[in-house]
Amino acid sequence: MIKNDLSLEEHIRGLKIMHFALALGPIIQMVLLHFVIEPVNFEGISEPLNTMGYAFVGFGCLMGILSFFMFNKKMEGINHPHTLQNIASVRKAYILKWACLEAGILVNLIIYFIIYSHPLLILTSVCLLFVLMLSPYKA
Repeated sequence: MIKNDLSLEEHIRGLKIMHFALALGPIIQMVLLHFVIEPVNFEGISEPLNTMGYAFVGFGCLMGILSFFMFNKKMEGINHPHTLQNIASVRKAYILKWACLEAGILVNLIIYFIIYSHPLLILTSVCLLFVLMLSPYKA
């Protein structure tokens, strides 16, 4: 059994570091893929999406919405979220929220750079990235 002797401040600092790492990962991947595979191109923004494009843009939007609802559902059962007794549940809720957002970002990035280069996929990833960056732990 792991002993948990960390203070509340240390748990909060760990959450902030985790948020920073989860937000930084897609940025680095986006920049690397931009320079290694192909530059991001927004010229075809007015072209219609095919079925696969709709599916993955929809997946990204669904992950963004799902992260919000799942986070709120997990947090509504916690009466005093900023105590040492409840920090594990709060951590789970935040990690679930961030993981859902990052899944939407990474799937759209991979599809954009590997399979289907429609600018709406990269815009979906960037929008989800902004949501991820604007959702750190709030005390």
